[in-house]
Amino acid sequence: MITHFINNLKTLEESTRPTQPISLKEAQQLNAISDSNVVRSLEGKIVLDPRKDPDPYGLHNIPLSVRLQYMGWN
Repeated sequence: MITHFINNLKTLEESTRPTQPISLKEAQQLNAISDSNVVRSLEGKIVLDPRKDPDPYGLHNIPLSVRLQYMGWN
């Protein structure tokens, strides 16, 4: 089932235009969000360990499917 998810995600990524990576300043602003806002925004979401993510802030345009595989999703 996860393999189908990864394959579908790859198909979607290939069909969309690549986005511009966020700047270092934008990444730092994202890190500055208060803990309470982060906790509220994570309700009902799957949380991945950013220490295992090769591109946790999306600065290098690594596709999400590749990042998920790197973090152990097969």
